[in-house]
Amino acid sequence: MEEEALSQMSVDRHEPIHDLIRDEQVRKVRAAIADLSELDREVVLDFYFDSLLLRDISEKRNCPIGTVKRRLFTARNRLRTKLEEMMI
Repeated sequence: MEEEALSQMSVDRHEPIHDLIRDEQVRKVRAAIADLSELDREVVLDFYFDSLLLRDISEKRNCPIGTVKRRLFTARNRLRTKLEEMMI
C-alpha cells in the first residue's frame, strides 16, 4: 500500500500553468535578446542557440578568441540586466 502511494506522489502531473509560465519566460528572454545591440545579440545567438565553440565564433567573426570571450561576457551581463529590469 505504501509503495502505491509513493508511486502516485512521484507522478509528474502536467499543469497548464507551467506552460504559461515557461512561455512567458521564453517571451521575455527573446525580447531581451532582441533588445541587445547587434554585436551582443550575434555572439549570444552564436554561442547559446547555434552552439558554436569560441574558436568557431572567432573564425566566423574574424576576431581573436579573447575578443569573443569579452563580447560574450559583456553580452551576458547586459542580458542579465535587461531581464532583471523586466522582472521589476
